[in-house]
This record gives sequence, structure tokens and C-alpha cells, in this order.
Amino acid sequence: AEIHADYVRAGAQVHTACTFRTTARALAGTAHAARWRDLARRAVAIARKSVGRSGRVAGSMAPLEDCFSPKLTPPDAALAREHADLAGCLAEAGCDLLLVETMPTTRELIAATRAAVATGLPVWAAVTLGPDGDYFDAAGLASAVRAVANEGGAAFLINCSAPALIGRALPGLAPVAASAGLALGAYGNSIFEGAGAWP
Repeated sequence: AEIHADYVRAGAQVHTACTFRTTARALAGTAHAARWRDLARRAVAIARKSVGRSGRVAGSMAPLEDCFSPKLTPPDAALAREHADLAGCLAEAGCDLLLVETMPTTRELIAATRAAVATGLPVWAAVTLGPDGDYFDAAGLASAVRAVANEGGAAFLINCSAPALIGRALPGLAPVAASAGLALGAYGNSIFEGAGAWP
């Protein structure tokens, strides 16, 4: 709640609820596994109370497995089912939009975006370039932008990547996003600063 309030004071208009890992899969084997829906709802409620009605609350939808291990991406049936479960829970909890983020593969990006769009809420979808900037090349990013547009997303983002790599990737994506009717944006991760080279 304090972090959300800090962002309000800083002027943020969209606030991400802390639901990145409130899934049955992420909590499997813990004492909280059966409570994932309650935890997701609580995270949304904390964000809503903290930001008030003037701010928009985004429900975070993360990869089902490790963000930086694309080979662990589950089969399509699991992607469809589990992303739909979380998207539905976040919509019912009162999110204003859904933020599909840190997707390391186009396959999961599509599945999660599709599930989120099915709720009727606006959807912003983000991919990570990976710690070394080797998950997507220019053609792969352009394909991901078009995939998000085809699924009905409202924005395409790059997140959890080195700011320098994002800066090199965005200019080439601008015309692709514009032609697809998508807003374009990014939020980096300084942990990866100086990593890799893109493309």
C-alpha cells in the first residue's frame, strides 16, 4: 500500500497490482496454494484503496514458469487454462486493465493476451528481450507486435530488459505498432544494464 501511495505522489496514473505471482502454479507446494484467488483479489483491493478512483489499476499476468527460461513454457492447453483463470479472477476483482508482462515467448504472449482480451478489459502486452537481449530479434519483435494486435490488445511494451537494449529496439517497432493500431511503450530493468547487444 505504501509503494502504491508513493507512485500516486510521483504522478503515476496506472498502478500495477502485485499479482505477478498470485497463481496456483507459482504457489504450488506452499501453504498458500489454495488461496491464490484470495491473494490476487487482495492485491487488487490494496492497489485500488491506495490509488483511489483517479488512478487505474492494472492486473499483472506473468509467464506461468520462469520469465527467463523460455524452454519451460508449458503446453498450449495449460497456457490457455491457467491464463484464463487468472485473467478472469483479476477482472472480477475490479481491475481497469490487464497487463500481460515479461513474456519470453510469442506462444505464451499470444495465449495470455487472448485470455486477457476475453475478459473485455483493455490489455497491454509486454515481452522481455531476456538478460542478454537474445529472446527476440527485430523480426521476432515485429511478429510479436502483430500477434498482440491480432488478439485485440491495446498496447505493446518491452519490459524487464536492459534500458539500452530497449532503446535500440523501440525505434524500429514504432511504425509496426502504429500500423497495427497499438500504443507502444517500455519499462526497463537496471539489473540488466549493459547486458548483451541487440539485435
